[in-house]
Amino acid sequence: MKVSVVVPVYNPGEHIEPLVDSLLRQSLPAEEFEVIFVDDGSTDTTPARLDELAAQHPHFSVVHQENSGWPGKPRNVGIGRARGEYVFFSDNDDWFGDEALQRMYDAAARHDADIVIGKMVGHNRGVPRDLFRANRERATFANAPLQDSLTPHKLFRKSFLDEHSIRFPEGKRRLEDHVFVMQAFFAAKSIYVLSDYDCYHHIRREDDSNAGYDDIDPVSYYGYVRESVDVVLANTEPGAIRDRCLRRFLRVEMLTRLEGGGFLEAHEGRQRLLFDQARTLLVETMPRSVDEGLPGRQRLQAHLLRGGDFESVRELADWRIGVRAETAGTRWDGEQIIVDWRAEIRPDPLVVVDGRRRLLRRSGVSDLDVTDDLEKTSWDVVAFESARGEVIVPTKATTIVKPDGRVFAEGSAVVGFAGGPNALDDGWWQLRLRVRTLGWVAESPLRPSAWAVPASFVRTPATLVRPGRTHFNVPCIEVGGSVPWFDAPFALRSSFRVSGSALTLRLPARAAAPVELQVRVGGARLVGTARPVGADATELVVDLATEGGLAGGPVRLELPRGRAVPLAAVVVAEDGRVTVRRPASDRARLLVAVGRRRAVSGAKRARARALRGARRVRKLVS
Repeated sequence: MKVSVVVPVYNPGEHIEPLVDSLLRQSLPAEEFEVIFVDDGSTDTTPARLDELAAQHPHFSVVHQENSGWPGKPRNVGIGRARGEYVFFSDNDDWFGDEALQRMYDAAARHDADIVIGKMVGHNRGVPRDLFRANRERATFANAPLQDSLTPHKLFRKSFLDEHSIRFPEGKRRLEDHVFVMQAFFAAKSIYVLSDYDCYHHIRREDDSNAGYDDIDPVSYYGYVRESVDVVLANTEPGAIRDRCLRRFLRVEMLTRLEGGGFLEAHEGRQRLLFDQARTLLVETMPRSVDEGLPGRQRLQAHLLRGGDFESVRELADWRIGVRAETAGTRWDGEQIIVDWRAEIRPDPLVVVDGRRRLLRRSGVSDLDVTDDLEKTSWDVVAFESARGEVIVPTKATTIVKPDGRVFAEGSAVVGFAGGPNALDDGWWQLRLRVRTLGWVAESPLRPSAWAVPASFVRTPATLVRPGRTHFNVPCIEVGGSVPWFDAPFALRSSFRVSGSALTLRLPARAAAPVELQVRVGGARLVGTARPVGADATELVVDLATEGGLAGGPVRLELPRGRAVPLAAVVVAEDGRVTVRRPASDRARLLVAVGRRRAVSGAKRARARALRGARRVRKLVS
């Protein structure tokens, strides 16, 4: 048995089905892995559903137990029952990529790893993006941001957990996974980060009913944070590694709790309690060297927190920045799209004093010099797809700070499609720009000021990449022919001719080299080689002659994974004469027109809402 998947379960209802489906689709043979559902006293229909699954699938099993209140005990029960060489801990409402278990196990065996961290995809939920920029062999706290990945959704060698007696704290408590994972990280001899495949999809449900999203009790919560901090202190010496690990808890569990809507909307008593508990933990466990590695705004937060300045911390809580970004040029380079872009941070968070940059505050100018922090500003072009999540596209950027303090940037991104952690797979991807500076993270769609990229055939076997725009005028890229909204314009820009039994299709898509394509005409599958014609088209010639006569019927361009793009129809008359027509052309033009009307009507509705809002403001003012 290679892998045991342990799933603590409590009242997920229908939300467990995506996980079940993904486990049944795994490429790892069923006899090589097992799934252990530990039902923690569910009161809905889940127990019966789990029993049904166990009866249908021999590699599924169920443990029913009284409610323990949190996932720690169910996970420990699963470890005790696990027969696999490795154990993976899944939540009951997340799901796996189809090849996740196979790829993670192969990586573990190949690198003799105690822990494999498979790439996570966040759906309305944060994941450690920087950790997954590349595969990482022998990852440590010194060469990788492991401290940013403290959820238990990883592959652990079972004998390693047993050898070091690593188990989850039990009972209804928070951050039990942080204690478990930090202990494992320090004990592991080898950790591998697998970033070139989407292994685990981590979700935040729309009803916010995931267990970790209940309101926290500040006193107990910071007691649990202290447990993880104690693990760091017990396993490190004073220095850079210790500071890096502690800085993660200061940044995520402490400072972010003192900002944003959740903090500002709480009553003052709760705000002060959060402030006092975070300050106590900071002063008692973390040296000032931990603060020094923070970006500017958070460094100021930590300084004010140490000093007990509650009012200033509360003022900092609603500081915001935004970013405005646009494309400056696009072009194909082989099988990659190069996107040039430019951006500006808004509103401007800086002021210049004596030639140095300082942060603005509502009450004045802070005494924090952030001139050097600006050199650490990072810019990333991000491609987002609703099913897969996001891919960080390789990006080069230059930050430009004007003499008056305004911050601009320009750069280029390489959008690839040929595999690897940064390649776009089949789907409909929207492009955004993300900036991280001074402790803020801001994101904006790329406005398509220069977005004119022809479609192209890429990869082997050939698949279709079709750049376009959303109804909200955001640059997007459709890969694989999977989105039917792109079919009508593609068909309208195609042309056809017939000479004898030879059907010639001129397709509005470039190719870096001749590519083999499949076309289905009626029930016949025809194969030909498409050759580049100019800079933005290819020409494909196929022979309609088959054993049963000339092929006729709808013409569809077949793509990998069963996708097909409708193009036209071949009509074979009784006298053998062949013609090509576009039976869907009127409908295609209608769809394009409808899309334009929807965009126009949407813009009209937006303007109407803005006018109504302005009238309400004028009434309030008057």
